[in-house]
Amino acid sequence: MIEKVKGTIFNTGADLIVNTVNCDGIMGKGIALEFKLRYPGLFEEYKELCENGEIHVGKVYLHEVLGQKILSFPTKNHWRNPSKIEYIEKGLKDFARRYKEFEIESVAFPGLGTTNGGLRWEVVFPLMEKYLSDLPIKVFICEDQSRAEGVEREMLTYLYRFVNQWELLEELSKRLRIRESVLIGIRDNFPKRFYQINDMKIVTKTSYEKLFKYLYSLCKNGTDALISIEKKEPPVEKGISEQLTLFDDLNNL
Repeated sequence: MIEKVKGTIFNTGADLIVNTVNCDGIMGKGIALEFKLRYPGLFEEYKELCENGEIHVGKVYLHEVLGQKILSFPTKNHWRNPSKIEYIEKGLKDFARRYKEFEIESVAFPGLGTTNGGLRWEVVFPLMEKYLSDLPIKVFICEDQSRAEGVEREMLTYLYRFVNQWELLEELSKRLRIRESVLIGIRDNFPKRFYQINDMKIVTKTSYEKLFKYLYSLCKNGTDALISIEKKEPPVEKGISEQLTLFDDLNNL
């Protein structure tokens, strides 16, 4: 049974979540980058498969990281190239043929190839319906059109608090080694979705990944210890963490 949802695959609670990938071993943007940052070790495993010539369009690959089953679904060969609808169909056929071996009762798909791949949703969705609607498992097809929710919303909440109090902005800049001017730029153009930060010209890839990893860890682990990106760092002073908890929603964004 298929259920279309406005949100993201990460908030469905599905047994298996699907990551769209290329065959080059690169997770540089979009949902693939988010998978890389959320699930340490996934990228290294995927990259090794690519280097060994084991990732091909038309074949899906199962991973399990931190207790979450993840499916790599190749939608293109080279990361710079657009996706092709025939690649999507071949991958869907492979999933429909093999889903039982994944031992799942539910799966969440993004719009395959519809973001960085350049395919149109109105072309891809009917194809997904064709191959997924008759499967005896719950299938979420996620449009990712809603406002931030779940962990992403919490991450934006913390970030909003950091960049709108000078003491906290200075602390974040010092701990993560991100220039204050970058954080001010984020503050002045505060995003509705976290991934939009990666599109800001003032934000480097390294700075984006540092912000994501720190804020994601803060939300998931419930700790006031800064997670170092390059090396171990001392924890944030407890007072700052306590101040952050005072801001509990994004109603005024």
